[in-house]
Amino acid sequence: MRRQSPESRTVFFNNTGQPCRFKCVISPGSPAFEQTLQIVYGLANDGKCSPGTGAPDNWLIRAYTYALAGSKLAGPMAVLNPVIQWLYHRAVSTGIAARLQQQYVKIQ
Repeated sequence: MRRQSPESRTVFFNNTGQPCRFKCVISPGSPAFEQTLQIVYGLANDGKCSPGTGAPDNWLIRAYTYALAGSKLAGPMAVLNPVIQWLYHRAVSTGIAARLQQQYVKIQ
């Protein structure tokens, strides 16, 4: 298994047009990342994610889950990181984050 540093840049994509599977180990575990997965899978099950990208349809929720997971944009797109952080804090201050946590996070 290949180990990457916490600061490494990683992109996952599949341009074959066929389904693919991969295994990724997050070590040490990250409760925030696990919560993000529960929220996004819950939103997807409720039809609130884009079928093309799998990301939440609502941009405030999309930014919240992105930041909660600890993700950061790299390269020229990195200029959007402060906007994502602002949207994350907006989701927290308006109660959207608490609602998502209450509705979708079942395993702490």
